[in-house]
Amino acid sequence: RGCTLGPRLTVGVGSEHERVQAAQTIAKTRYSPTLLEDCNEFASTDIKSRFKLEHASKIAEWAHQPRRVLTVRFSQEGKLLKVACTNISGSAVCVLHLEEQAKLAELRALVKHHVGMAFLALADGRLLGEAEDQVSLASLR
Repeated sequence: RGCTLGPRLTVGVGSEHERVQAAQTIAKTRYSPTLLEDCNEFASTDIKSRFKLEHASKIAEWAHQPRRVLTVRFSQEGKLLKVACTNISGSAVCVLHLEEQAKLAELRALVKHHVGMAFLALADGRLLGEAEDQVSLASLR
């Protein structure tokens, strides 16, 4: 048996903005004393209280992570597409080599792995939203 959150408190779905709002809502939620009763009826009250506090702290920490805006620039290097992500001062934060047919979602995941949460924008200032995640990188050049 597991604990389930109502649809309003699910963090893993929706746009990034919606997930941040859900995480903030969860972090502000006052836990009822019975929240963990169904999950582990043998745990002591002290363990349950500590778990609740750690859970709320992690969600609040995630929701308030600073996010930077990175400019994405593309260039061809042989058969691969070189993707340079630069910060506001123009310094390269990460450089990745991907296939042209790779999707924006793959680039977003790699950037998150290398530098953390970031908003991606093209050199012309257009913000690349999650709605475009299934677009190929070649079409963004």
